[in-house]
Amino acid sequence: MRALLGACLAACLSVLLLACEKPSPPKLTPVSGRVTSVSITGIGLEVTLDAQNPNGIAITTRSMAGKITLDGKYHAGDVTTATTVKLPANKSTRLTIPMTVQWKDIGSVITLAASNRNVPYRIDGTVAIGSESINFDVPFAIDGVVTHAELVQATANSIPKIPGIPGLPVLP
Repeated sequence: MRALLGACLAACLSVLLLACEKPSPPKLTPVSGRVTSVSITGIGLEVTLDAQNPNGIAITTRSMAGKITLDGKYHAGDVTTATTVKLPANKSTRLTIPMTVQWKDIGSVITLAASNRNVPYRIDGTVAIGSESINFDVPFAIDGVVTHAELVQATANSIPKIPGIPGLPVLP
């Protein structure tokens, strides 16, 4: 009887210790970054990440925040977007997050469009993930390219047109 009581007590303590284990932050692995649109006002992007939840409980993404840098030196803008995806316990989930970033400095964009080349971008961000009792800000970074054609089209669209003459600006 004592052996049975001791075994039950040991099992109960094991369950309690496991239940009190501190949750681990999910791991984000960048998959891709894709330009969906470029305009004079901003850039549309789609970021895809794999999120691995190592915990025994489901948690949910809440939002994503990021800083976009063009050509390694121009701060193009910042974005925060609500994104709610359930991450099941002990599983990996693919996150696809659309975002629109308003240009911080259109002059830099015009300069880059005049450079006659594709321009690399980088998104440094965090995804807020949690549940009622745990919260994590999990960092990620993803790189991509804005094509020269996309930049030229965006800047060309910013020039007012003369009615009836395509491609020429309206003069004041």
